[in-house]
Amino acid sequence: MATTYTVGDKTKNNIINESRKLFYKKGYKDTTYTDISKAADVNRALIPYHFKSKELLGATIYDLIINDTTDKADSLLDTEDLSSDLSGAFHVVVFFRMFENEHFADFISEVYDACKNDLYDIDIEKKLILSFDSKFAKLNDKTISLLSQSMASIRLNLIRNLKKDDYTADDLAKHYINMLLHYIGYSEKKINELTDAAISLADLIDINISTGFSVKVSYR
Repeated sequence: MATTYTVGDKTKNNIINESRKLFYKKGYKDTTYTDISKAADVNRALIPYHFKSKELLGATIYDLIINDTTDKADSLLDTEDLSSDLSGAFHVVVFFRMFENEHFADFISEVYDACKNDLYDIDIEKKLILSFDSKFAKLNDKTISLLSQSMASIRLNLIRNLKKDDYTADDLAKHYINMLLHYIGYSEKKINELTDAAISLADLIDINISTGFSVKVSYR
């Protein structure tokens, strides 16, 4: 059965789809509203109508790419059967490995520079943290909110280090997981075992990001 859109939803999705192609081809910084309006065949004024700013449009596309990749990786490996901490660690490893794709890394770096510290939705970070271990759910709301803000900031800063030759995606994933799980008392041994298992899982798959930030996840 065909999906039925309202005019507003159809236009919004058209803007997103054409923006993805342009951001991949030209880069986020060099893509203008005029470029998007021509490609999407929409009035230029409709872009800020649906997205208050170019930064919000970039961040929205970032979220879609991350969620698409995570969903496809989960589906391929059937991660519902994994423990929550292993599933969470696997998602972190997948996240950082996505930045091994030069187009995606450049896109996110440009969006990050434009958005400053607002690229990540703290609620998304909070959801990830709460999924790791039930101990996090026992923290009060203020503590979990502060922890979520701190980890989001750490994640952003770690991304910048992927530009440095002495850090790999897995190095940064290990660092993030280590900092997070130390907070609730995981031992160094347990964290290392968990991270090694998550990396072994991620080694089973290939993540291919191609034109328009189309994502394909397959077995190696």
